[in-house]
Amino acid sequence: MKAHSQNNFGHRAPRMDNPPGCALLGGLPFSEKLMLDFSDIPERTLKAIDDFAHEGTEPGGFVRAVLSNNLRDSFAFADPENRAALPRIVVYCFNEVPEICWGNPERVSAWIDFKRQQRDMEKVANKIKGVA
Repeated sequence: MKAHSQNNFGHRAPRMDNPPGCALLGGLPFSEKLMLDFSDIPERTLKAIDDFAHEGTEPGGFVRAVLSNNLRDSFAFADPENRAALPRIVVYCFNEVPEICWGNPERVSAWIDFKRQQRDMEKVANKIKGVA
């Protein structure tokens, strides 16, 4: 039986030995999270996710569905290789992609808009500096 603790609302909550989300890691202790191997995820998928996270690049249908937390479309748009790797792709996003930019369609769209505005502002700043 798990120990329980009082939360701020006076309810008893199960004590957590690992941070939230460890269930996605197959119950791995938090310290082992750093040793996860994502080599089974197609390289093109990792690149699309990383380009989205770092540059705000518009992802394709499959990656956008994953980032938007849309399970139905994730399966519908996945090729066989991505379909087989889908659980690992979600774990990759959970561990490697900032929470602010994924998890629902609104966050994904807002992140793309934010990164686009950021690029536009950099262009204007460079013009002002004469760097163009």
